[in-house]
Amino acid sequence: QTPHPRRNWGRTFQQDKSRLYAAVVDPAGKIVLHVDTTLEGNQLPAVWYKQTLREEDGLEDVVLTNDPSLTKGATAYDVQVPIVLKDKLIGTYHSGLSAAWLEEAIAEKKSIAKSIWVWLLSAMLLFEFFAGIALFYASRRIAILNESSKMARTRRYAEIGQLMAGIAHEIRNPLNAMRLNVHVLQRANSEDHAGTPDWSVDRQAMLQDPQVEIDRVEGLVRILLGYARPDVPRPELLDVRQEIQTILGFLKPSLERREILVVARLPEQTLRIEMDRDRLRQVLLNLLNNACEAMPSGGTIDISVRQVEGQVEIAISDQGEGIPVPLRERVFEPFFSTKDTGSGLGLAIVRRHIEDAGGVVYCSQSASGGALMTVRIALQTKSDNPVRIPQEG
Repeated sequence: QTPHPRRNWGRTFQQDKSRLYAAVVDPAGKIVLHVDTTLEGNQLPAVWYKQTLREEDGLEDVVLTNDPSLTKGATAYDVQVPIVLKDKLIGTYHSGLSAAWLEEAIAEKKSIAKSIWVWLLSAMLLFEFFAGIALFYASRRIAILNESSKMARTRRYAEIGQLMAGIAHEIRNPLNAMRLNVHVLQRANSEDHAGTPDWSVDRQAMLQDPQVEIDRVEGLVRILLGYARPDVPRPELLDVRQEIQTILGFLKPSLERREILVVARLPEQTLRIEMDRDRLRQVLLNLLNNACEAMPSGGTIDISVRQVEGQVEIAISDQGEGIPVPLRERVFEPFFSTKDTGSGLGLAIVRRHIEDAGGVVYCSQSASGGALMTVRIALQTKSDNPVRIPQEG
């Protein structure tokens, strides 16, 4: 009847909610010590437990009980430890683990494990979902790129066909003119030798006409070579405002002779694009020359440069008659021209140079009713790409 077990039990059971009881039972089955003193003196029946746990689990000393004399009717897992003094069994120590607490703890652990698995499965499903979306958009992007590449090849083939047809047409005209002049000269020379009066033929003019036509063919071939076999571009960072000012300074005498006023609205900040310098200047010259030719009696050319959605937009408009809607896309085709004397390659070269630089060019109508040519190329910042210095050769 030492008070030591009671002090120890008092501290233990206040902190450990999983234990229902602790007790000491003598060999005769009488409860001599119990956490609940009201149960001391009770006699355990011969069969005081419901079942024993399986021996193969190593739990042969653990039984399941709800005997009122020991547990007050609560279900507990009872652990028994024999008390031996001088090789003699003097009693048994019983410790009861609450079955309700154990089931609740197991259920809580299962709930936590279930939550973890739910989160893991949700994360996996979410990952697969976004991976599927990414794969879908990647596949779609690849399909679009393949289609764009196919369309580009188709357009190139169509351009080659137009190029061949244009070459045949453009070269046939001066050849016919030269053939006709040579034929007339031959007949005039034949009549002279026959002793009859010759036709009143200006032979000097006839000799000059073939030279003019030959020069025309040579110039056409030079343009064709520039279109069909362009130089390798040497891109570098260019200040658009500075390049336009340079071109306008170069064209100033010609513009003044034609009585053409240029109104340039250029931004104060520096807007840079990555492009071959010679190509950009050729594009600007072609567009400005077209605008000038659209106003034979003079007028105003409007140039504006601005930043639009990460791109630099260059817009050049004139006060001419404009270009009809059905022809606005065709003006960029090789050998198509709305002018009687045009080669039809100026705007085709413009489109090729701009597209090689990753930009676009399109035709629309200006506020005055004339043609409006708009070029858009990606804006470059100093941190995007360092300035590229063209290599010689």
